[in-house]
Parts: sequence; C-alpha cells; structure tokens
Amino acid sequence: MKRLGCLLGAAALLVITVAFAGNATGRFDRKLSVDKQVVHVLNRLSFGPRPGDTEQVRRLGLKKWIDLQLHPDRIRENPVLEAKLKPLETPKLAMWQIQEKYSPATRAPMISSAVQQIDELFGRRSPDTAGFVGSGESADDPGYRLAAGAGRAARGLGAGSG
Repeated sequence: MKRLGCLLGAAALLVITVAFAGNATGRFDRKLSVDKQVVHVLNRLSFGPRPGDTEQVRRLGLKKWIDLQLHPDRIRENPVLEAKLKPLETPKLAMWQIQEKYSPATRAPMISSAVQQIDELFGRRSPDTAGFVGSGESADDPGYRLAAGAGRAARGLGAGSG
C-alpha cells in the first residue's frame, strides 16, 4: 500500500510539474506588441514613461533608443535648454574653479558682510531715527528687542540665546 501511495504521489507531482512548466515557457515565448514593448523598455531602462517618451521611442525604434541610452554622448543637446544655460557661469566652470569660487572659505566674508548689514539695519539705528517710537535705543523699547532678535537670527543664534 505504501508503494502505491508513493507511486501515485510521484505521478501527480510529475503531471503538475509538466502542466505548469508548459504554461510558464508559453508566457515567455509570446511576443509583446510594439506598444507594450515600448512601455516595458521605458519601465525597465528609465524611470517610467513620461509624456512624449513612448512616441520618441517608437519614432527612433527600440534598438536605436537603447543604444542612445547606453551612449549618451551621441544624444544632441536641447537647443532651448542650451539657450537658457548660456547666461549662467557655473556650467562653464571646471570643478576646481567652482570649488575655488564658491567654497565656504570664499563665502565667509560675504556672509559676514550680510550679517553686518542686517545688524546695522535692525540693531544699530542712525542718530536721525533716535526720536521715533521703536527706534531700538533702549532695552525697554520693543524695537530694541525686535532688532536684537533679528540680529541673533541672522547670525544663527536663535531668539532665546544671546
């Protein structure tokens, strides 16, 4: 009896395996339509189809589009984008020039100057504005507290420190 059960189990396993194996290979043997191929390629090789991408891939053809994605130096630049980037300085600079021009050590004097201008604007009023309400002349004056807080905020100290 045990032998018959094992034999029936093996036969059932064989039948199921053949049935599912035939379906699995059949799914992968079927060709996708051109539209489904384009969408599949865009999903797999990019971040999904954007408006206009499917038409571009159809126009170029799948093989040529894939080849261009693998060799981006062959893709022409967008003339509209080039015109927008032309007045900007940084795209033309080498990395060392960007580092030299925009490094934190270079920006420190600019930031210091900006903080000083903010302090002068909010913290230290000129003598001709001394008579106005809220001029910031004494610690009891609300204008003084506002100006001091603005100066601290500009220096990154926050309202509670100082």
